[in-house]
Amino acid sequence: MIHRGVRATRVAAATVLVTALAGCSLGPASAPDAADPRLVDALDEATSAVGTATLAADLLDEGRLTATVADTALLDALRVVGEADDALTTLVPPDPSAAQHRDEALRAVGTATDAVVAARGWANGVEGDHAVVSAGLDGAASALDALTTRLEGSS
Repeated sequence: MIHRGVRATRVAAATVLVTALAGCSLGPASAPDAADPRLVDALDEATSAVGTATLAADLLDEGRLTATVADTALLDALRVVGEADDALTTLVPPDPSAAQHRDEALRAVGTATDAVVAARGWANGVEGDHAVVSAGLDGAASALDALTTRLEGSS
């Protein structure tokens, strides 16, 4: 005969084990065509970086920010967009649809990276002008927003 204390301990241990295993068995998406939330997180990071770059470029163009401060903000934006790219490149999609979503996100983040790099070059007097930089950043932001909206709609 099992004592109540031992039985209660076994039930508690079994509950913890089942809960832990259930947590491990859940995939990144609950529906077959649902986008992996990690894709949206990475796109949100890239969108934030583009927003930072846009603000820094606009303030520099208006003379309300020094080139050194703008460069620091743009360098930070590059780090953030790089982290978004890292998150996407290390993501292993569970199926072809998820792989397609990841590839689209990688292209959008790549466009954002190019736009932030161009903004940093302009801020340091290397190339381009504010109008071209601004258009590139706006295009990258629009692409990121459109893809994020589409992926969130598929969840």
